Amino acid sequence: MRECMSLGYSAKSKLANTIGQYGNGFKTSTMRLGADVIVFSRCEGEDGRRPTQTIGVLSYTFLRGTGKEDIVVPMVDYEKRGQGWNKMMRGSPDDWHRNLATIVQWSPYLSEEDLLQQTWVDDSSSFAQNCSE
Repeated sequence: MRECMSLGYSAKSKLANTIGQYGNGFKTSTMRLGADVIVFSRCEGEDGRRPTQTIGVLSYTFLRGTGKEDIVVPMVDYEKRGQGWNKMMRGSPDDWHRNLATIVQWSPYLSEEDLLQQTWVDDSSSFAQNCSE
């Protein structure tokens, strides 16, 4: 999901003549459909890895409302341990908490608990996809 939502990244960019070959991408399509999107993604653990989930926001309203000149895409990651989901720190704890606060402030959800309840009603998640795709 980080690659999908990170602006400037494309797995196709190393291949010749791929521009437009697959239609509009996620980021381009999202911004044409609406100003804001919140994405919930889950990946089943494979090859001995634990399941993970990511929540991210791509928001034109957030960028305009905060006067950002650079595009910022706040995301938070979790890893399944036992029955619960633990925070995964890809940067500093301050960065993780800042991203969470931004997601909560600029989304319809009121707290981290609310976000986590909205993500998965059925914890078996039959629609989880292969992470390598």
